[in-house]
Amino acid sequence: MKTNSSRGWRLGLAAVLAGAALVLGGCYGLPKGTAPGMTVGSVSLQAVGAGLVRADAQTLTFKIKCEECGYEPETVTIATPVPGKPYVLDWVCPKCGYRQKITIRAEPATLSYK
Repeated sequence: MKTNSSRGWRLGLAAVLAGAALVLGGCYGLPKGTAPGMTVGSVSLQAVGAGLVRADAQTLTFKIKCEECGYEPETVTIATPVPGKPYVLDWVCPKCGYRQKITIRAEPATLSYK
């Protein structure tokens, strides 16, 4: 017969192993001071593999954070993408060599009425 203490031990071990997998697997999150998305006028911008710093109708500034080692290079400024033409960058971390795909998509912003 199993006791509650052995079940608790197993759950605790599972939680520790799951946390270790996230850390070892590259769970570094977004760079500080960035957001995964923002709206500029009637366009909604969404980033995968990077964080958005600021954007206007002409330029967009984003920051990359290596998913493997956490290295953060300087910010990158590009022309703001337009709907249907995403910005795609195959980035290689200069510190650890990890390959990371950066995609920034622009879609028409949806209106929500409250």
